[in-house]
Amino acid sequence: MKVEVAIHPEHVQLEAEMNWPQIHLMLNHAPVMGVLLALVLLLTGMFRDRSSLKEAAFVTLVLTGAVAAIVYYSGDAAGELLGSLPDISRADLLAHSSMALYALAGAVASGLLALGALVVSRRSSRSGTWFLVLSLLFAAVTAFLMLQTANLGGRMRHPEIQRRTSLNLQRTLLGV
Repeated sequence: MKVEVAIHPEHVQLEAEMNWPQIHLMLNHAPVMGVLLALVLLLTGMFRDRSSLKEAAFVTLVLTGAVAAIVYYSGDAAGELLGSLPDISRADLLAHSSMALYALAGAVASGLLALGALVVSRRSSRSGTWFLVLSLLFAAVTAFLMLQTANLGGRMRHPEIQRRTSLNLQRTLLGV
């Protein structure tokens, strides 16, 4: 079976301008995935004693911290826009914003620690064990904070993850 699709230029509209809420939505998953990737790389690098994987984890944490800052600050503009919509709970918005500040602090601290580990590893043949342990600890805490922030943000626009809806869905599925 052959399917042909014809797209005519007069039917396609592209908008070249992006606003801060769009940037927030476009980038908000990157820090969550970045810190999780860094955790996997760091753990694998530690267990296999591979310096290249540890360095990749450190670079990932540095980049994650930088992207987290962009996501956080673009979230202010998104919050202003969403706060004016009638179906968005102000309490949910504030909870997400508050948790995002903690997640940002964790991401920046993890990134700075990882940057320190990279500098130390360049000056000596191996990075200190304490850099590895601290990076792992900071990344794990940051991952928790990022996941909490993502969950709170998702609850504003995704009814399938709202507590009340998920409880009702569970009751329906269980026949209670």
